[in-house]
Amino acid sequence: MARSILALFSRSPWGAIQEHMRSVNQCVQLLDPLMDAVMAGNHARTEELAKEISALEHAADEVKNELRDHLPRSIFLPVAREDLLEILSTQDSIADAAEDVGMIVTMRKMEAQNELRDFLDPLVQKTLESVSCYSQVIGEIDRLVDASFVGKEAQRVMDLIRQVSTLEHEADLAQEALSRRLFEIEDLLKPGALFMWIEIIRRLGSVANRAEKAANRLRMFLAT
Repeated sequence: MARSILALFSRSPWGAIQEHMRSVNQCVQLLDPLMDAVMAGNHARTEELAKEISALEHAADEVKNELRDHLPRSIFLPVAREDLLEILSTQDSIADAAEDVGMIVTMRKMEAQNELRDFLDPLVQKTLESVSCYSQVIGEIDRLVDASFVGKEAQRVMDLIRQVSTLEHEADLAQEALSRRLFEIEDLLKPGALFMWIEIIRRLGSVANRAEKAANRLRMFLAT
């Protein structure tokens, strides 16, 4: 792993950051089938997907740890070491939040809740879109650095960063609508199920929130 990280750095200091974000995005995209399994009351599939999410989060952690351990200290980097590590940390928290969702849905065998499906799907989709959009930003960042942060490439990246914020806001609205629907049907739920859904909704919302935080951190970096 160390050799591969160093090989990435030989091409660009952003190479390992991009590799890490690919693992993070793969982790988050599994939230879609995970929540489908939860809504269907398919406990075996829920457990299987939660384990896959945890494995991908661990893979992202391995990239993160190797990057931290082998990020050059004594040679010139075109990007400040502290900036790279902070960007890495904020995007790593996205995978952590996705793993939290996987953990909470396996703590209790959830009953199918068709009354929530039409409200849950928009939250999941906007969450996934916000992370995918941030992943696009990271995928373009090395070309932006090569372009000295100016021109059409710079405008495209800033547009994508703004899009992450828009998608996170839409996820917030979907989260609010889902929460309202949950309390409309609370009398149909067991107390344990109600508590679990409150936690699931909160943790799903956290994934999009962290994507926006990562995008805002990158915006600050580009503005300096």
